[in-house]
Amino acid sequence: MKSKVKRALSLFLAASMVFSMSACGGTSSETKAESKDTAATTAAAGETTAPSGEVAATKQINIEINGDPNTLAPYASSNNPRNRTIIYTIYEPLFHRLKFGGELTPCVGKSWKQIDATTYEVEIYDYVKDSAGNPITADDVVFSYQTAIDSGTQTGYVGSVTEIKKTGDYTVQLSLASEQVGVFSDSVNFVPIISKAAWDASPDEMIANPVGTGPYVLDSWTAGSSLTLVKNENYWQDSAVSGERQAVDKVVFKEITEAAQITVALETGDVDFAYDVQSSDLFHFKEGGDDEGFTTYQFLNILMQCIFFNCDESSVCADPKVRQAICYAIDNQAILSNIFNGEGELSTTFSNSLYADYQDSWKNLDYYSYNVEKAKELLTEAGHPDGITIRLLTNSSADHKRIAEIIQALLAEANIKVDITNYEAALFNTYVSDPKEFDAYVTQKAAGGLSVLVWKLSMDARMFNGVTKNFLKNDEFQKLLETALDAATNSPETVDAVRAWLDENVPIYAFCSGYKYYVHTDDLLTPCVSGETVFYPGMSEFADTWHRTVE
Repeated sequence: MKSKVKRALSLFLAASMVFSMSACGGTSSETKAESKDTAATTAAAGETTAPSGEVAATKQINIEINGDPNTLAPYASSNNPRNRTIIYTIYEPLFHRLKFGGELTPCVGKSWKQIDATTYEVEIYDYVKDSAGNPITADDVVFSYQTAIDSGTQTGYVGSVTEIKKTGDYTVQLSLASEQVGVFSDSVNFVPIISKAAWDASPDEMIANPVGTGPYVLDSWTAGSSLTLVKNENYWQDSAVSGERQAVDKVVFKEITEAAQITVALETGDVDFAYDVQSSDLFHFKEGGDDEGFTTYQFLNILMQCIFFNCDESSVCADPKVRQAICYAIDNQAILSNIFNGEGELSTTFSNSLYADYQDSWKNLDYYSYNVEKAKELLTEAGHPDGITIRLLTNSSADHKRIAEIIQALLAEANIKVDITNYEAALFNTYVSDPKEFDAYVTQKAAGGLSVLVWKLSMDARMFNGVTKNFLKNDEFQKLLETALDAATNSPETVDAVRAWLDENVPIYAFCSGYKYYVHTDDLLTPCVSGETVFYPGMSEFADTWHRTVE
C-alpha cells in the first residue's frame, strides 16, 4: 500500500486551544507510514474484532519509558513526563488542561467561579470515588491540598495557595497569594485528589500501593523492568459526561534505558508508543522508511535549553559584561545542530514561540549572535584581558553533558576556560542551590503556556528568599516582573519590558528548543498528549482493529 503523509501545523497559539477529544493529539506534524498488507498484519497480531455474538477482545498498549518511576506517591517530586503519564493515569486533579496553554476541562472538579481577584470557589462532582471505594468530598480536597503543601515538593503548583477551605459538602474555596496570570490554572491542574481514608490506610504513603480516583489501578510493578496498570472497574465517571477515559483495558510501561533499544522495541512489536526515539533513527518510521505501519509526530519542544549564570557577588559571572561575553562566545546553531540534528528553533530571547505571550517582534531580535571578538572585547572591559575560568555544572542528562562540552570548546576560543562537573539529579539540585559551588549550569526550562510564568519560576525573588533562583538581587527587575505578572497590569508592553531587561543583563541565556518526536503504531489513531508531554492512553482513540490484546 502506498504510504500516505498527513501534516498538521506544529506551532500553534497556545492560548486559543480548546480541548476536544477528537483533536487531542492533532497539533503536531504527523507522518504516517501505512502497512503494506493490513490483513497480514492483523492476522499476525491476532484478530481483535469479535465475531457476532462473542465478546470483543480487550485492548492492551505497551508504552516505552526511559527510567523506573521509583515512586507512585501522589506528591512525590518528578519533572519527568514519563512519570507524570503514570501518575495522572492513576490519580486525577480537579481539572485537566490537555492543550498547552489551553482551557481547563472538568475532572474531579465539576465547575469553578471567581469570587474576587484572588479567591475562587470550586465545586466537585458529588459521586467521585477512589479505586478503594472511598467517596471524595470537600474534606478530601482540602486534605489533598494541605498534604501537597506540606510535602514541600509541589511548590510550583501550590506555592501560591494561601488557604483552601470547605464551604459545602462538595465545594471548596481556594485563596491565592496574588492575581498573577496563570496562577489559578496551575493551582488546580496538577494536584492529585486523594481520599484521607486511603492515605491513612496506606503503609507507605502510596509509594508502592497507590489509591487514586483515576481510570486505572496498579496491577504489577517490577522495578527496573515494567509497570502494569489495568482498568479501574469501579471508575466513578461516566464517559457520556467526560468523554472516553478507559479506551484501553491494560497499560504496560516498559523501561528501556538504551536509546538504540527503543527503536528495536518498536520494530519487534515490544512497544506500541515511544517517547524517546533517537532523532537519527526516525527515518525508519517516516514515509519511505523501512519500518511501515508507524506514525511519527514532530513538534517544537516547550523546553528551552539554556544556561543559568550565578549572579551572586562571589562568582565571576556576577558581572553582566562577563555574562554577555560568554553569550557572544556561544554558537547556538552549533548546539542545535549537534543536539537536535539542526531540527528546532534558535532562541532569540529567553522564551519560545509556543508561549501565548510570545511576540512576533522577538523573532528578529539580535540575541548575542556568535562573535568571539566581541566576547574578548567585553572580557577586557570587565577587567579580564587574559581570560577567565568558570565552573560549569550539568546533571546526568546526556544532552546536557554534550551541551556543556560544546560550550567548553567554543569558550576556549574566547580565552574562557570551562571546568565541567556532572552530577546525578539529587546532587545537582543541591549544588546549584549553593552560590559557592558554581559559576553557571546547563538546564532546560518551561512553564504553563506563558513566558511570564517561565520567568516567574526562575526569577521571582518572592519565591527564593529575596533573590532569583540563580542569586540575582535587582529591585528594578523585580518590579518589572511583578508588573508583568499582575493580571491588572499584564500587557504586551509590560511583558516586553521584562524581556528587554533579561536580554540586556542575561542572568539566563537560552540556546534553542529542539523538535521532539513520538512514534507509535498507526492503529493508535489519535493519541491524547497533554502539552505534548503527558500521554493519556485511556483518552486516546484506537482503531477497531487494534493489534494487541491483553496478554
